[in-house]
Amino acid sequence: MLGPLKTAHLLPSEFHVLATPVAVTFGLAYTFFPYMLLPIYASLEKIDRRLIEAAEDLFANRVEVFRRVILPLSVPGVFAGVLLTGIPAVADFVNQDLLGGVGTTMVGRVIDQQFEVNTNYPLAASLASSRAPGSRRRASSTSASSRRAATSAARGTGTGTPGRCVTR
Repeated sequence: MLGPLKTAHLLPSEFHVLATPVAVTFGLAYTFFPYMLLPIYASLEKIDRRLIEAAEDLFANRVEVFRRVILPLSVPGVFAGVLLTGIPAVADFVNQDLLGGVGTTMVGRVIDQQFEVNTNYPLAASLASSRAPGSRRRASSTSASSRRAATSAARGTGTGTPGRCVTR
């Protein structure tokens, strides 16, 4: 495909697409595009047309209708699409090997190298668990509940654990 462009001297003769980060990016986008498109389409299809008509009746232009009505109502589809594409894309190091060669690095490939090549299981496990969805939320909620328990124990109002009674 690039041959005619090279012979017409529109591209340098040493120009190549494979084994570049651009190839990895386009390969991932091509692979996971349907998984992003379908949840967004489903959420857009559920939007009541009367809401858009009401916004137009209130003299909103197309940009305002999109920004104030369509975009907020499509956020669940965008979130589902991000989950459906983001999690597999992080772990998709096969595309990186086939399209990008050794010059590009992705998180999934680093985890795989730590497991397979370096046999550094603690680092690989910590990298994998830090990339897990909700890992930050779980850590913050645990620390918040432990802070509440410590505060209530210091005040003498209880242990912070519901259903448990402390006798003095």
